[in-house]
Amino acid sequence: MRMLRRVSLLFLIFGLLTTSCLTSAQERSIFKSALLLTEVLPQVPIKPLSLIGETIREEHTVYGGADPALSGDLYLPSGAGPYGAILIYLGIASPADDPYAQALVRGLAKQGIVVLVHQSSRMEAGIIDPSEIEGIVQAVRYLHERPEVDGERIGILGFSVGAGLALRAAADPRIRDDIAFIHSFGGYFDAANVLGAVTTQQVLVSGEAEPWVPDPLAASLFQHALLATVENEAERAQLQAALAGDGEAPAILSQRGRTLLALYANEDPRRTREILDGDPTLVGWLRDISPAPAMQDVSARLYVAHDHADAFLPYSESLRLAEAAGEHTTVVFRSFVLFAHLYPTNDANQLIFLREVWNLFWHVAAVLEEVA
Repeated sequence: MRMLRRVSLLFLIFGLLTTSCLTSAQERSIFKSALLLTEVLPQVPIKPLSLIGETIREEHTVYGGADPALSGDLYLPSGAGPYGAILIYLGIASPADDPYAQALVRGLAKQGIVVLVHQSSRMEAGIIDPSEIEGIVQAVRYLHERPEVDGERIGILGFSVGAGLALRAAADPRIRDDIAFIHSFGGYFDAANVLGAVTTQQVLVSGEAEPWVPDPLAASLFQHALLATVENEAERAQLQAALAGDGEAPAILSQRGRTLLALYANEDPRRTREILDGDPTLVGWLRDISPAPAMQDVSARLYVAHDHADAFLPYSESLRLAEAAGEHTTVVFRSFVLFAHLYPTNDANQLIFLREVWNLFWHVAAVLEEVA
């Protein structure tokens, strides 16, 4: 591992030295990409941005209108700007003070990019609510009004479930033309597909079922989000116990309760939508949190990244997303074997690690060119 760190550090230093004298937006983005990777990859021990990066200031702001649950942390470079800006929306149950998220946020801000980390108490509590989309819309509008921000260089970086909701927001006509790009990292295309994958432990690829075992945490979070749609608290508690094998299902069930039990008893992902047809309200909820129905209205350039062995959200969902979006906008898609869903891992051998860092380096550079 020590040799891996040395090689990766030499690789990144080489990237810095070969681009540091360049001045175009593309060349600056390459330089920024190398610096950012030194911040976010735990395998690199030296963090040069702590020495040469811009001083940043932080503000907490509320922009959700009457909903106090919608707020964000704003990270501003020290100058007057105008700067490019990135709105970051994290996944379900992902706190804003997550060390990896903080390394990313501060790494961007120290390089002259305004960063707004959108927060929601509901998402942190594991509740996926379509009303979150309005908060993202308001966050983009807030960035557009900030005097430090160049309104032509605003992008959204969405992670996991947050990527799906961010894509729905990007289709909103109030902000659609104000977004230069949107990035989906480990996201999804259709929540009904994800539901079928989690409950049957299989994904459909070209109509054929293939094994896919969700991470226990992912399965738990998704089940929690589904149970949160059951209105009766007592029924919800009994259903949770029944699904965990710790009790019997209630004798009298709501339509939602019957649907959830049927979904978790089902072993064929091709039957998922047939079961859902009996619960139109649940179908509507899944539709409202999915990018699928709105992709034709997303005009921003789309960047998609997904780890091939992702056990939180199936890789096949990003393939579907890129294919559908490609009919309406420019799409850049890259797959990796470097991450455990959203987090860099140390599992790869040295050659694979270097290949993946090189792949990530150019992917990040393309994104940063949007705001450089």
